[in-house]
Amino acid sequence: MDGKEPSCKSKFRSPKDWSGLCHKTIPLLLTFDLLLLTWPLCAAVQTAEALHYFHRAKAAYEKGEATAAGTNLALALERMPDFAEAYWLKGLLAYRAGQTDLVQAAFAHAAQDAPRLPVDEHAALAAEVADARKGLQQSVQGPFKIQSHGRVDAAKMDTAMRALQSAHQELSALLGFAPKGPAPVLVFSDDEFWDEWNVPWWAGGFFDQADGKIRFRPGFVPGGDAERDRRLKQELAAVFLQAIPARRPLPRYAVEGLSAYLSRRQNADATWIAARLSVLNDASRGAPARDVDRLSAALAAKGDRPAERYLAAIESEALVLCVAQRRGDEFVLGLIARLRHGEEFDKAFEAAAGQTPAAALTDWQSQRG
Repeated sequence: MDGKEPSCKSKFRSPKDWSGLCHKTIPLLLTFDLLLLTWPLCAAVQTAEALHYFHRAKAAYEKGEATAAGTNLALALERMPDFAEAYWLKGLLAYRAGQTDLVQAAFAHAAQDAPRLPVDEHAALAAEVADARKGLQQSVQGPFKIQSHGRVDAAKMDTAMRALQSAHQELSALLGFAPKGPAPVLVFSDDEFWDEWNVPWWAGGFFDQADGKIRFRPGFVPGGDAERDRRLKQELAAVFLQAIPARRPLPRYAVEGLSAYLSRRQNADATWIAARLSVLNDASRGAPARDVDRLSAALAAKGDRPAERYLAAIESEALVLCVAQRRGDEFVLGLIARLRHGEEFDKAFEAAAGQTPAAALTDWQSQRG
């Protein structure tokens, strides 16, 4: 001890000090109390918004509108990150797109989260998830990476795969190259193809230039086995065309028209072209004239105005056939060779055809009447 009285100044405050302290502290306490009172209300608003966006995403998913579904689903998960059913829907969207890793990751995330939907709505979505899990199978068969969606008839599947293998050999020999790595192929049962893709004009299947994948169903195709094989060859030809290195992707109308030509080509004999042009003429007579950019835009709009997309496919094929009727097989093969050597599409087309794509389309439209 040093003999000094212990000081109380550090322990006790004067009334004036207490007044200043209360002036600073009480508003903070009131703010904290207000947050405690309003927190449940904020959480309820977030939940309501998440459910709202989820149902918008589900409606878009059921219409086949993948972009709108993904946008609304992201908004739902932003407001409720532990929304189990939202991750289920995210997995179902990835399932349709053939993104197997994302499917499994989304379903695994959902298993860790809390259900948010009413029992009946939850059960209906759970049934879809269960079906997707059963139908999701993968294998590599030669130059193809096969992803099967749904319970597909094994015999029909084997027949379709033999047709794809044959088409791959023919195209490789004709074009002098093959895509690097296995080409992705999504195989759907009849029910899943119609329910999930809603593409009535493409009864057998289609190639989606957005992701580079072939989608088809090995069941009944109008026109029988020969037409099924031709369609598969057309979709595979599109994979070959997309595999050509280029600064910019080939225009959609070019992929559509060239792949259709390659699927119908008959050993460089051009006599079939006039007959095919007559069919296309009859199918599109009276349709409004469109430029090449509008053809590509119509082909990109999956599930939106299918009749317009169908007409765009007709005109894309006719554009190529009109030039091939004059220039022969060398036009298509020469164009592809130029593209493989790095020429821009418009320049390569004009060099191979002797006219621009726009002029070739105008020629067809004037012949069609």
